[in-house]
Amino acid sequence: MNAFFGETDATPATSCSQRGLAQPVYLGGLAAMLHAGEGDTGALFLSPWGYEELCARKTFRLMGERLAAAGFPSLRFDYPTTGDSGGEENSETGWIVPSRGILDDFRSFHGLKRVIVLGQGIGCLYAAHLAATDPTVAGLVLLAPPASGRGYLREVAAWTSFTRPTFLVGPDDGPEGSLTAAGFVLSKEVALEAKMLSVKKEDLPAKLPTLFVARPDHPGDAALTDHLSAAGCDLTVTPFEGYAEYVSDPTLSQVPEGVIEAVAGWAEERFEHSGPPIPGRTICDEETSIEPASGVREEMLRFGKGKRLFGVFAEPCGANAKTAVLFLNSGYDHHCGWANVHVSFARALASNGIASLRIDLSNIGESPPWPDQKAQVLYSDRQIDDVKAAIDELKARGIETVIVYGRCSGAYLALLSAVADERIDAMVMVNSRRFAWNPKQDVDTELKKPVQPLSNYTAKMRDPAVLKRALSSPEEFRKAAGKLASGLSRPFMKAIAPALGPLSMHNRLDKLVHARMAALKRRGVAALIIYSEKDPGLEELQSYFGPDQKRIKAYGNVQLTFLPDADHNLTPAPARAAVLGRLTALARALDRRERLAA
Repeated sequence: MNAFFGETDATPATSCSQRGLAQPVYLGGLAAMLHAGEGDTGALFLSPWGYEELCARKTFRLMGERLAAAGFPSLRFDYPTTGDSGGEENSETGWIVPSRGILDDFRSFHGLKRVIVLGQGIGCLYAAHLAATDPTVAGLVLLAPPASGRGYLREVAAWTSFTRPTFLVGPDDGPEGSLTAAGFVLSKEVALEAKMLSVKKEDLPAKLPTLFVARPDHPGDAALTDHLSAAGCDLTVTPFEGYAEYVSDPTLSQVPEGVIEAVAGWAEERFEHSGPPIPGRTICDEETSIEPASGVREEMLRFGKGKRLFGVFAEPCGANAKTAVLFLNSGYDHHCGWANVHVSFARALASNGIASLRIDLSNIGESPPWPDQKAQVLYSDRQIDDVKAAIDELKARGIETVIVYGRCSGAYLALLSAVADERIDAMVMVNSRRFAWNPKQDVDTELKKPVQPLSNYTAKMRDPAVLKRALSSPEEFRKAAGKLASGLSRPFMKAIAPALGPLSMHNRLDKLVHARMAALKRRGVAALIIYSEKDPGLEELQSYFGPDQKRIKAYGNVQLTFLPDADHNLTPAPARAAVLGRLTALARALDRRERLAA
């Protein structure tokens, strides 16, 4: 058995000197991001939830930056038990009370005279409720709102049932009375509270300035705008252009820049600044860390050159942690991860004496792009610089052993970083789609390809119903044949590689992959490689290590394991628990080795 597996440059939440960057702050145990502005009218964001929030995080950051630049201080926050916030999992409190508390804190914090509340998805229900019950709310912005909580919950449950073949979870897979979607769990208490909320039932103030960003050809939005207009709201309706592209997939999500400008323009037109705010407190008066679970401490921070990068450091309370896991983004999922997996992993590790840092790489989540950044950052070697900056931060905090963890594109970056930075002692790659990147491939094109193994396409081409549909339409036939040809080209090019020698791209990439693996072996870097049993990345694994992975046996520092009943994103809770178990065992084994050596 491999012994590895057993069987500062940072700016914490107290800094308020960075112009243009949202400052992390805890308010009542809730994680929040403050965009400083010079006016006396603020904007409070009430976010969507779950999968929709993964798509929205970057857009909400950009919208907060735009409003702050126009003079509107803006605050975004994570609801209890979501994102980076603390809170009791079984609390009987929903989100109304903490949302009202955040509004009060924001108003006194910045000395605001008025507040605009802005919501998306389920956040619209809470924004409308605050607008109806708090006289300091001077404006309301509704982005693609559900008319009622009951309708919202039904839609999410239906979506979860529809996506079950992909994500392998159903709406009732969580605790009794809760709602599960894409691995995120909406508690029973919040679900019950949301059922009682309805935009139509709220007694909104007459002539309340209201901006409704409506989805195209959405009958529910049309009916709701009619209701708000009849109720006497000072209503402005603008189209939600690009809505489908915005919420369809976190990695492919396109920022709706027109909507950001529409919101900022509406706010500038409706609310004149009557003077500078008179802060009742400063950011330095607020909590700089929280204890989200017994024995666990977390701190939000900015780090790296120019303090651009964002992360959350978790550690055991009262202990001097020497080993840490560095969590990397998967695609454009922000630092909390799909199904909040990085948060749950970090807190579980801290309870076992292991520290961690979950980060947003440049142009993802809370981190802005590099000054000369191209739009696409994934599979870029330059991301290694961000990883090195994160390791600098860990070393400044006294961490001696570093484990880098990533899934999908994050797994590829973990490999590259482990080869490039000798301070990395171990890496964990989960469902990696690449071990080497073909420079002839366009990243955007590759990301849009369906993540299905070749066997799926060949099986579909043997399906009479699929064949009938394909043959009945030239366009369908072209698409089907193209997908199959693309899949078949990989094994074909591999088969002829020996004859082509150095002319073969596969040969060159194969040489590169094994050079990387050999470098890790020489340094004794522990490598834990995990795949779901039907993951599309298995074709990449087999391409370089053989159909039975025999070539990987040459690397004694590597442990390869497969997960049953798991999708690419590790959506089912048992799959995440299995990965956490292996990660914890690796971290504790390395930690024991470090302490024994000391």
